[in-house]
Amino acid sequence: MIKDKVVKYSILILIALIMLPATGLGFRLREVASLPLEKADRIYGQKTDNIIIEKEDRLQFLNRRHKVRSEVKFDSTISVAVGENGLFYGLVYQPTNGDSISLSPTMTIYNNREIPLWSVYDLVEGDYYVGLSGDIIISVIGKVGWFSHKMYIYHPDKPVILVEVESFESLQFNEDGDYFLVDAGPKGMKLYNTNGELIHEYDPQKMTAFSEGGIELVAYDYKGFARIYDGDRRKMEVNMQQLSIRDIVLHKAAKILAIIYDFKIDVVDSDNGKILWEYASGKDGGLYVSLDISPNNEFIACGIDISKGKSSIKENRHTQGFLFVYDLNGQSLQEVEFTYDVYSKGLPDVRFLPDNRTIVVRNAESLHFVEIL
Repeated sequence: MIKDKVVKYSILILIALIMLPATGLGFRLREVASLPLEKADRIYGQKTDNIIIEKEDRLQFLNRRHKVRSEVKFDSTISVAVGENGLFYGLVYQPTNGDSISLSPTMTIYNNREIPLWSVYDLVEGDYYVGLSGDIIISVIGKVGWFSHKMYIYHPDKPVILVEVESFESLQFNEDGDYFLVDAGPKGMKLYNTNGELIHEYDPQKMTAFSEGGIELVAYDYKGFARIYDGDRRKMEVNMQQLSIRDIVLHKAAKILAIIYDFKIDVVDSDNGKILWEYASGKDGGLYVSLDISPNNEFIACGIDISKGKSSIKENRHTQGFLFVYDLNGQSLQEVEFTYDVYSKGLPDVRFLPDNRTIVVRNAESLHFVEIL
């Protein structure tokens, strides 16, 4: 009789465990460091753990313990351009009346250790982009109109290259830094190599993202279709039937495409377009606003915003955000709550460091480092 009861209760316990939500199983989260920020600060280098914080009058360089190791200060006569991976940055010096070298701005490229590498003395003044390998500067000038934008591409050992584009909204480099994608608004997306050669053109897209390495990318259009391309070859297409996309990440090695919308996340097989799993935020008024996948493809991190927005009365405005972390199979979920006072659309922003276990969470007031244990 006792043996039968033990077996019976063991079965009931096993069933109960199977039916329990996966929340909290398998791993846990711990905040290990934080830094104060201003709302206008920009953050670079999370993907390489070479983090640079761009402030109004200085650059701050963080060490591996997430503390400021050094600073570069500058005044209003100097402007800054930082590579997204945090490995290189450029300081732009405006000419003065006594400048005997050039009447144009000068940009000097430095590495993350603040060592100067090379300079351009006849820089065309515009919006500046620093390549991820430190060997390219792109200056974009123009105004709205047909073929009214120009990209000047500078290398340390080549003549300047001029590329004309019909329109220009933004520019993003692939992870290797040898290609870049230009969003030309209604004129579509244009993929170039760093010599300014046009590789392929795509229709206008609502959002795009490169995979890790190479030129494989995902493009999400205005009708809710997600398409994966490798250069000019379309590899996969799926109609997600969602228009409120917030962020998208493609991981070629794991064959995973992750997409967040206002109120849910979809994880998709990038080979066949099948939805592997999906979740709603589960928070009242909670919006998905940012997304990343760990480099080893074990975890997915999401930023959740519980903002009431500027239309609410002051005491009900942006006060709460969450970091959600799922395992890749969607079987476990852990969360960390952040409270703050400053309203800023699109935050908290989440990014994995290359150690696969540390997540950088940025809100308008602070930068947090959260470890997966």
